[in-house]
Amino acid sequence: MKTANDSRTDAGLTRSFWAVGAFGVLLSLGSILVVDQWRDTWSVAAGASIALLNFWMTAYLVRGFVEPAGVRLPWALVATVKLLFVLGGVYILLQRDVLNLLPMVVGFGSLPLGIVFGQTRPRSVKEEFSDA
Repeated sequence: MKTANDSRTDAGLTRSFWAVGAFGVLLSLGSILVVDQWRDTWSVAAGASIALLNFWMTAYLVRGFVEPAGVRLPWALVATVKLLFVLGGVYILLQRDVLNLLPMVVGFGSLPLGIVFGQTRPRSVKEEFSDA
């Protein structure tokens, strides 16, 4: 059963996804202007992509944890596997010198920037009075 707040929450989450992706693209394009090595630019893009995928996967897992109906998977196991996959993948990419750490961290910066920017939309008068 969906409530009126579900559509607003989904809209806010969708805006956040788009904002994280947009900031990832902006940071990646900005890194072309700042650095001369393509490896650093790819590292920023990889960090932003990993951040966006991790954000999407986390939102999916949280929805699975809190949704009362539907398929009940062992969400704690799925979350643990996700965390090990993300951390293991980043570790392997860094150990094999495919990516650089600091530019990847800059790419991860698209996550907090996108979440904050995606949630800073003024509420309409209709939404203001529907919370009561």
